[in-house]
Amino acid sequence: METDEASYIWYADFYRTYGDLINESEKISIGWIPKINALYSLSFKNITYENNDEKISKEEAISAELEKSKMNLKERLAEVTLKIEETQSKFYETESENQKLSSKIEISRASIENANENIERLNVEIKEDFEKIIRNIFTF
Repeated sequence: METDEASYIWYADFYRTYGDLINESEKISIGWIPKINALYSLSFKNITYENNDEKISKEEAISAELEKSKMNLKERLAEVTLKIEETQSKFYETESENQKLSSKIEISRASIENANENIERLNVEIKEDFEKIIRNIFTF
């Protein structure tokens, strides 16, 4: 009586390749029992590919591919145009915000200049008042 190991069957499929492409319609399948070194099955599959009935010339194929490329370029151009518009919109928003900030900065500068003028005027007044007080003290 055979053991379980003796009844194991291994399978391998070999496909025809064309460069990096695998053609699953052309294959060899092998089944074997390694314990007893016996061939279990062998099959060949070769299904011919039926091309469509539409036949076109080289020029028509080139023209069709050019049209396809043009469509891809138009789609890409539309994407790039949209990104440019979005970037311009963000730029104008940023420019508007910068103008608002510049206006606030100018107002702040004017306020600082006005405050500096007031400080200078007060310094002059305090100095004059101080000189009057000193004169009054020493004149008695």
